Amino acid sequence: VASMRRPPSTPPSPAHRGERVALVAAATSWHHREEDEEEDSSECGLGVSGWLGLLVMNACAGTAVALASSVCWQLAFCVSAAYTGLLVGLAVCLEGYKGRFQPFVNLLWVFVAWFVFILGLFATYDIVLPVLGDIADAQLPAPAPAPAPAPA
Repeated sequence: VASMRRPPSTPPSPAHRGERVALVAAATSWHHREEDEEEDSSECGLGVSGWLGLLVMNACAGTAVALASSVCWQLAFCVSAAYTGLLVGLAVCLEGYKGRFQPFVNLLWVFVAWFVFILGLFATYDIVLPVLGDIADAQLPAPAPAPAPAPA
């Protein structure tokens, strides 16, 4: 065991310490520059599973909106609005990671636009058209009574 011990070494002089720090700093900065170049050149830091997860999540959200629509349109509107808010929040939070998640953030904004379109459809068909229909019915003259059937 005594042969495995390292012989005592003399501490490096201040000049040697300065050289060592400079070498470590140069090596570290070179290493970080290489990572930055790789990060910029990569398309997105998510990988295939991240993209598939996003697509599956949106398919599930669309299904949830469709099922909620079969119950009542108000529930579907609320589910769609909540999911749109979640997508907007996620996109805004990921905006800070400019280079790494930019393609993912772009796709999130596309999905936000799609769900805003769905919210607009709910608003148009279930809020605006019934109100316009009531206004149109009030402005039309009452239909003439049907003639009485002839006696046989």
